[in-house]
Amino acid sequence: MEINNFVTTDFLASFTGTLFVVELMVFVTKNLPIIKKVRTRFYTFILALSHIIIMGFVTKTATQTVVYYYSVLINSLIVTVMLCGGYDIIIDKVYSVTNTDSKELANNSTTTKNMSSNTEENDKVDLNKVN
Repeated sequence: MEINNFVTTDFLASFTGTLFVVELMVFVTKNLPIIKKVRTRFYTFILALSHIIIMGFVTKTATQTVVYYYSVLINSLIVTVMLCGGYDIIIDKVYSVTNTDSKELANNSTTTKNMSSNTEENDKVDLNKVN
């Protein structure tokens, strides 16, 4: 095994290699004056898209079909979500919706309890007035 060949074509063409290369390119180039103005998610998506297309041609797996370009698009979106913290955002949104529903149910049941206890107190007051 050659000690100076850590990054191979097979590694670069893999999912892990794509994540590694795109993250490295974003990290190194994001502070350049022109690129600094571009949103990081969009920039990451463009780099992922170009990397996957380039590796498709290098490994000779690229074809001129709709299925290939559709899978390139989906894979680029997956890489972008993974690198830009999209997973955490999605989980936080789901968690906040779940908690909001629970809080609303708790608030609604508390309001219902308060309304029923107020109704009971009003009934007692009305009975006392009648007697």
